[in-house]
Amino acid sequence: WKHYERWISEILADCWAMGHLGVCATQGLMGVVTLPKYFQFRLDLSDPHPAPYVRVKLSCAFGKALFPHPQWDRIWKLWQTFYPTEGLPAEKLQLLQDLEKTEQEFVKTVLNHRAASMKGRSLAEILPYKERQPQQLQQVYNAWKEKPVFMESAAPTLVFAVLGHAKHNLLIDEIEENRLLTQQLRNWAYKRH
Repeated sequence: WKHYERWISEILADCWAMGHLGVCATQGLMGVVTLPKYFQFRLDLSDPHPAPYVRVKLSCAFGKALFPHPQWDRIWKLWQTFYPTEGLPAEKLQLLQDLEKTEQEFVKTVLNHRAASMKGRSLAEILPYKERQPQQLQQVYNAWKEKPVFMESAAPTLVFAVLGHAKHNLLIDEIEENRLLTQQLRNWAYKRH
């Protein structure tokens, strides 16, 4: 718990991203923290950032809690193939096991936290995850394919969530994702002027 306490600001930022973006939050995080193995397992209490390995694990755990779907187990297994724990010192392995044992309780504690500034609502209750479940994102993507104009009025985080979900499910590639996002950015910029 002392590690979670030290890392809480970064964990909350990742949780916030997850609640708005779904699977592309974890995929984006993975892109950022793809680092040499030494850094993956750097469990340092003087650093406010969780070790990348733990950060991706927690992102998957928050994803699984908010968006129940088998994709989270697949993503986590993929990350583990990139960064196996074999050969780590015994104390690091023990700490990783201890963090894993408390992970579910920690995720529930964070999602159920009620700060006065949230007017009695829990963190989970202020996130738009209920409207952004995988099946719903798929339906929105299908609607946008039929009538692309609908995407123009969507919230930016919804656009990223829908396109990220479509890319994760191989409905679009990175070139098409980039084209759609670039077009949408132009639309938003035009509306601001």
